[in-house]
This record gives sequence, C-alpha cells and structure tokens, in this order.
Amino acid sequence: MSLMRFPEQYGGTNCLQPVDCDLIKGLMEEIGGANLIHFVDHEYVLHAWAVFDSLDIQELTFENIWHVFTAMLPLM
Repeated sequence: MSLMRFPEQYGGTNCLQPVDCDLIKGLMEEIGGANLIHFVDHEYVLHAWAVFDSLDIQELTFENIWHVFTAMLPLM
C-alpha cells in the first residue's frame, strides 16, 4: 500500500489522478449503488450463507474450499 501512496520512495512516479470521492459516490448511486458490485441478489446470498452454516465448517481455507464448494452445491 505504501508503494501506491509514496511511489517516489521506491523509485517510481506518482501517476494517480485526484478524484472527487463525493462525485464518484453520487454517480455510483445514480446508476445502481452498491448492487453494481454484487454478483448475485440478496436472497441468494442469504440462502448460500444458510447452506454454508448448515455444514458446520470450522474454517474456510484455500486447502478446503473445493470440498466446501462440492458440499454446498447439491444444497443450493
């Protein structure tokens, strides 16, 4: 993160453009708000969490993700 904030400390050049964050928030709300970054609707998220919770998985890791997916798939 500090590379992006202080690129000159790493031999780089700051090429970031200043942005009016309030303007960006307003534009995002006009065209759909937070739903723009969701891949599924709220009901699907609730169902997926319920299925996940029903499996009593102690920890989600890169090592067990495929097993979790295959356990959840028939319940979805």
